[in-house]
This record gives sequence, structure tokens and C-alpha cells, in this order.
Amino acid sequence: MAIKIEQRHEKEIVSLSVFEAVRLRSQMYIGQVSPMEDKLPLVVDGIVKQVDKTWSPGFMHLIIEILENAIDEAKRCKGKMKNIYVTVNLDNSEVTIQDEGQGFHDAAKKHKKTKKNVVRTALEDIHSGSNFTDTSTNILGTHGVGSAIVNILSKYFSVLTVNKTDSVYFAWDDYKVILEDIRKKITSDKLGTTISFIPSKDVFGNMKWDKELISTYLSYKAFLIANDPVINKLKISGSFVENGKNVNINITENFVPQNHVTLKTKLGTIFIWQSYENSSSISFVNGSQCTGIHQKVIQDWVNDYFKYPYAHHFYETLISLNVPSSLMRFADQNKTKYAINRGEIETELENDFKSRLINSLKSSSLTKEIEKNIEDRLYEENIKKIRRAQKTSKRKISDKYSPASKTKNVIYIT
Repeated sequence: MAIKIEQRHEKEIVSLSVFEAVRLRSQMYIGQVSPMEDKLPLVVDGIVKQVDKTWSPGFMHLIIEILENAIDEAKRCKGKMKNIYVTVNLDNSEVTIQDEGQGFHDAAKKHKKTKKNVVRTALEDIHSGSNFTDTSTNILGTHGVGSAIVNILSKYFSVLTVNKTDSVYFAWDDYKVILEDIRKKITSDKLGTTISFIPSKDVFGNMKWDKELISTYLSYKAFLIANDPVINKLKISGSFVENGKNVNINITENFVPQNHVTLKTKLGTIFIWQSYENSSSISFVNGSQCTGIHQKVIQDWVNDYFKYPYAHHFYETLISLNVPSSLMRFADQNKTKYAINRGEIETELENDFKSRLINSLKSSSLTKEIEKNIEDRLYEENIKKIRRAQKTSKRKISDKYSPASKTKNVIYIT
């Protein structure tokens, strides 16, 4: 449904509904909608590589919003929830995400403020959610927007949620309810929530799901879950439907090279490994993949340890932080950048990580490999300087001269 704005005068005040506003300016809520060229860290052949990709961040974010809610439910269940299943139909673009949680709280009741059903309120009204207060299972960020936005930007959207007492089902077509079924739970009903959606062509055109992006995103989630002490028993699995056939999504939980440095503290985890062709670093803050000053802080420590300002050319990092609400500030709804200044986060990082990280580097065989690469680079740089000097200097510089090196076993005396 294309949005038409009638404005008889350029200064006339126009009032839009939530549906109209989100459809008209969807990039405000989910990021760039039109395709863009970008370099992305993707899991390829079991390792992280930087890949040139044409993609729509906003289109991909539809899946992210719904899956993140399922993972939040797993955290609320405190490890008792065992499975999340993702189905991506490449034939008609329908995505289905199913969890085995406890379902919506008070799912059959009406919300006292909106006077609508609780489930409808959560999936229709932006800024309606359960993560506004800081609890042991809620991680504060930008909340109450995601699922409703996905509904608004979908041609078709449905939810089936079953809690201990009730089963509630709604389906929407262009944000209008077309089916509703609220009843008491029966024995055959399985606890949990299943959400399906088909993105609107009015917003996304004929955009198709990218299998490589989806498998990478699910791989990152599986990795983070495996390293989370609360939900590490949770399993994410899924399938693509293509030409009517189901094919398992390739989810790679262990994509960090075998030879790496690992440091785990209450604030999070740092992995360091040797660079390889087209390798890439990645970062997560409270489960969201993002960039930020925290990466630069840790990179500076490691570079200082190697006494070379460009040492980061020879190693990659995976940083996963679990920061308290007082340090939680993302730059946008999509949580693509951790927007906190260096002074606020550096002290926390230093107290938790710095000395332990340096000690880990000192005792690792990986360090020697990185040092050798740096030494080789410095040697090559010095050779280039000598050759440039040969071209410009009036004095004769012997071709047999080479700079001192720890790794070269030849000494020239001239």
C-alpha cells in the first residue's frame, strides 16, 4: 500500500498515522532500505572473511528484530528454553521464527491503557514492550519498536503464542487484522511463540533474502549463545525453502581459528587471532553486532604491546561485551554503533581486561607469529628506504647492505 500525502500548501501541517509515518520513512527505524555496496564480515568456509556484498541493512534487520526477541525470551526462561527454529522461504520471502518459550504474558487479556489485546498492543503499537525497566534479564537499549515495525513493513504478518493458560493467534494484511483466534490452551498446544512475515514489496520492491547473510547472522548468534553462561544450552537451527525443497541453513558456531588468544571476564570476552587473506574483526555489545570506541581501545593496547602502531594489520579481534545499563548507549534503533565516549568505557575495560590480556599475549605462541610478521614488515620497509636513498643520494650505498633483523641470519660487514 503506497502512502500518498495530500498537502495543498508547502507550510500546511500534515499529521500521519504510525503506519503512514513508518512506511514513508522506514529508514528511520530499520536503516537503509535500498540496496548498497558494502564490505561485510561474513562466515565463509568456516572462517570470518571480509566480503564485498550488495545488501539492504533495513531488509536484513526485519529478521534480526524478530530473532532477537526470541533470544530475549530464552534469557527470561533462564536456560530452560532449548530451541529456536528459523525458516526462510526463498520462493515467497516468508520468514518464520519459532521459539519454545513461555509465550506472551497475559496473552488473552486486554491492555489496560490501549484497550486492545496485549499481543496486538505489542505487535501494533511502537514503544510497547517489556524491556523498559532494568532487570536481571532485560538489557537496556532502544526498545519497544522492533516487532511492531516489522509488522508495519510487512505485507503479511502473523503470531501464534501459547502460554500456560491460553492460545492467541492474530494475522495482519498490510497492518490490518484479518484473522483472530483467542482460546484456552489445550493439551496438544506447545508453549512458545511463532511469528511469520512477508516483507512489503511497496517498501522493499522485489528484494530477495541473501543466504550468506542469513547463515552468517545465525552463526554469530550461535557463537554468542554458546559463550553465554545462562543460555548456552539453547540451539538455533533453521532451513531455507527453495524451489519447494527444504535445505538446512549452514550455521557455523566455531569460526574463530584454532590458534587464538582468549580472555573471558565478567565484562565479556576477547578473542585474538592471526590475520589471513581478507580476514576481518567483529564486535558485539550485549548481543548486538556493532562498531565502537571499545574496539580502538583494545587495539591500542595490543599495538602498544607489540611496539608497532600498525600491528593490527597482523591480527584480528572478536570482542563481545556485556555492559551494564549505565554504560549502554547505542547510536540508533538498529544498534549498529556503540555510542559511548572513550573516557566512559576505557576505565571499565582497563580494570577488567588490560593486564590479563597482556599476560595472555606473553604466554601465547600466537604472539611469536605476529611478532615475526611485524619484523618482516619492518625489514621490507627498511629495504624500501635504502632503495629510495640509493636513487637520491650522491653517496654510493652498497647493494649488499641490509638493515639489522632478528630473523635474517646473514651479517654484511662493509
